[in-house]
Amino acid sequence: MQHGLVKILSASDGKSKWIFDVGCILLCLMMLVPIAGCSVKNIKPDEVIKTDANSYSVKNLAFCKVSDKESCRLISIDSAYNTVAVNVSIYSLPLSADTSREIVLLYDLEGKLQSQINVLDAIGTDKVIVDAAIDTAGNLSIFARAQGDDNVVHNYLYSFDSKGKLAGDPIELTFGESILPTNFVIGTDGNMFFGDNQRAGMSVGRQIDVYDSKGNMMFVASTSRLVGNLYQTGDMIYTDSNVGGTNAANTTELIPINLESPEFGTPIDVSHVTSSGGTLYAGSDGFYLINSKGIYSVNLDTQDTNKLILWKDTDMDLNAGTYNVFPAAVISSDKILLFSSKTSEADGTAAITVSLLTRK
Repeated sequence: MQHGLVKILSASDGKSKWIFDVGCILLCLMMLVPIAGCSVKNIKPDEVIKTDANSYSVKNLAFCKVSDKESCRLISIDSAYNTVAVNVSIYSLPLSADTSREIVLLYDLEGKLQSQINVLDAIGTDKVIVDAAIDTAGNLSIFARAQGDDNVVHNYLYSFDSKGKLAGDPIELTFGESILPTNFVIGTDGNMFFGDNQRAGMSVGRQIDVYDSKGNMMFVASTSRLVGNLYQTGDMIYTDSNVGGTNAANTTELIPINLESPEFGTPIDVSHVTSSGGTLYAGSDGFYLINSKGIYSVNLDTQDTNKLILWKDTDMDLNAGTYNVFPAAVISSDKILLFSSKTSEADGTAAITVSLLTRK
């Protein structure tokens, strides 16, 4: 699910990761500076963060435990309905597939850690996690991919309940030729929407594939210049597109998806919002812009943005180092998760902490 966060590579790229090459993934992790480059230095429990008229109380949350010699890096954040899923990579140096694992932590909207899932232990280490999504019951769905002995790519969907237990048998999904979705969301009716945000502008990947909760194909919606990120807010689901070719006059649009037929709604030009950089994030009550300055609510009708939090007010420095995920998840304008990381100067290990900000 596209939340900015979640695997944010740039203002226009969604969360995604390359598959099949574990060595490549580990190398990428090694090259990424953890969000220590934007660490929260002074946030303490019971502190209040203020930006203009906005005041948020701070609650530090439980997070995954790692050994002294292990590091933890944020991969993605997915929030929908009543649950937040945080996907992290835990590894030790020197890097190897044998000492690395991917953990998903499930939080309720009050910041209580409900479960901690070692996903690959449950679904098999022969698979690669492509994306995660939450359904209305708070269950975690994992979209995974593997290449069989026949060199055929297989796509699977696994479901975990809020306690982290596998719920039922996996569903194998069949997509059209050359279609390799990279992100998905689950609608209020249980239908699933899959998009490919890695091949925008190519002859493949310009479509949204819609399946019912049993994994049966319902319809395909397509349009030219589709980027393929998916955004879910309330009972609406959007994708995005580029218009105008590859020149500087490009505009970015959000496109509502008809939930019952292969049609798109009227595109919404958001280029004014995104022109200064950053990424759009879908919260439960609307859209937000997260950029190098802070978090802003977005009015899609007027294209106006309003400050919620500026990083300088949290003592976060986003200009130091590089990172692949903005360290925030906007549940709503009243609830925001902030992530920080600290790297040990002694051995280079990195640890993540997470705080829930609640509007006062």
